[in-house]
Amino acid sequence: MLTNFRMPDILAIALGGGTVVRPHGLGPDSVGYRIVREALVFGGATATMTDAAVAAGRIPPGAEDWRDRLQGGRQGDMSEENADILESAVTRADRMVIDAVDRMTLGRTDRPLVAVGAGRSCCPITSPG
Repeated sequence: MLTNFRMPDILAIALGGGTVVRPHGLGPDSVGYRIVREALVFGGATATMTDAAVAAGRIPPGAEDWRDRLQGGRQGDMSEENADILESAVTRADRMVIDAVDRMTLGRTDRPLVAVGAGRSCCPITSPG
């Protein structure tokens, strides 16, 4: 990506695929490298942002079976309560990303957002502003 400055401004937010999802908030803790043992999509018992993204249809390339795994994991069929918690987490995460973009913007011009790491599937496809 070409830029007009030597060092781009970077804003890091505490939001990743391993961020723990709770009924009334996200994180700040994360399952981190233990995600493949602890996240619901991997048969674990901890709801993470990866689970929330998958439930919302934001599935990383090559992981199309994760949605089926989420539905039939250790927790059994996804309860309505768990589905609501994951949906709410995606809404909160989207707000975090939109707020971060608003804080970094230099004007009302469309710019690409570069999201890195496994949590990039947690980001909205488009954001206003």
